[in-house]
Amino acid sequence: MDIKLIFPKTSKNDVVYIKKQEYETYYSTKYKYPYLVIERLSMRTGLPAEGVDKVRREDVLDPFAPEPKINKEYSFNKNDYTLMMSYGLSPGHNAPAGHHYTTPEIWGETFSYANICPQEMVFNSGIWVIIENWCKYVSKLQKTKNFTNLRVFTGSIMDKVDSTLSMGDKNINVNIPTHMFKLVCARSKESENSNKIFITCFMCPNRPIEPTNKENQNIIKWTIPLKPLEELSGINFTPLLEKFYGYEKGKTELVNLNDLVPIKFDLSPIFVKQMIKSLCYGLLIYVKNVKQLEKNWMNCKKMLVDENVEYHEEFYNLVKKRLTFGSKKITNNDEIELNESSNKLSFVDDTDLNTSTNSTNSTNSTLLVNERGLYGNGNIKKGGNIKTNNTKIYNLLNKKHKSNTKKSKKHKY
Repeated sequence: MDIKLIFPKTSKNDVVYIKKQEYETYYSTKYKYPYLVIERLSMRTGLPAEGVDKVRREDVLDPFAPEPKINKEYSFNKNDYTLMMSYGLSPGHNAPAGHHYTTPEIWGETFSYANICPQEMVFNSGIWVIIENWCKYVSKLQKTKNFTNLRVFTGSIMDKVDSTLSMGDKNINVNIPTHMFKLVCARSKESENSNKIFITCFMCPNRPIEPTNKENQNIIKWTIPLKPLEELSGINFTPLLEKFYGYEKGKTELVNLNDLVPIKFDLSPIFVKQMIKSLCYGLLIYVKNVKQLEKNWMNCKKMLVDENVEYHEEFYNLVKKRLTFGSKKITNNDEIELNESSNKLSFVDDTDLNTSTNSTNSTNSTLLVNERGLYGNGNIKKGGNIKTNNTKIYNLLNKKHKSNTKKSKKHKY
């Protein structure tokens, strides 16, 4: 398929198409992460193939790997992401590892840097986890709801400017996505729906959305129509709908997926706990000084009593290093410690949770943070300032997205 048809405003040389066993990616050599990743979800999504043992993450030291088809200068590496993590960014999967346990090899392919982008950690471990697990939950309904060909298209909205992140005498330039999105599509098996494609589009700011807030947990809040998604992402989805769904302009109707399966995910206790863990990452990352960091670290350990806080401790250590290094030269011993952190933190993004949707009433959190307070309202820029540069996105979303919670069912695609 002609890449230029899908990315009409993008230089063809900037996009590399890579096919894996259970996903395909359109990778940006300019930004060093994917424009778009496409995966198909089956009834067995998240389960190993029959006769195959499920991969145990603790048995794999560091699954992240360079993509053989991408030259090194066009890819971030482990050290880059370690530095990013000290600012609250994580190596986020587009096609989640938890969706692809079919075989160890297939699972390992999701850790290729061709499937990874800088996702803000509170968002990645919080609201994004809910949306990802809703997709997995929906995949299990294909038989009972009589639909098929469930695909998820996940991608990034690039910022207009790069950010400069530094630790000691090391620094990198990163284009931090302003938003992450998912386009979810399916076909009904009912004869009366033969000319319909059921879709929904999620778009979330790639910033620390307060994860224990009930309104934020209502995932229908994050849905938008397809047209503004195409405008904001610069992606023409029509060729992809033609390829995977036989879309014909004027003949095929795009219908809200909510008419087929509810866009709703009530949090079970394990997800409630995950949201509190997510909030704690933010309390460690977005501090101004070591004194505040130490105080927040004590509060986090109280909030997560009897929980494994190993990954939170690594973020605590990395943030502390960033705050104390100043501009001094990074020594060999520092490099060794940072590499050890990289290995441990490589476990963080594999949030494989039970997709039960039993509802619960409260978060049990004693320390909530306003998303426009401590966390700020945009991307990290040089010097640690937090700004929002892509005003086009926010203007468009303010017009199109303000009342999505009540009116999402009315989206016309």
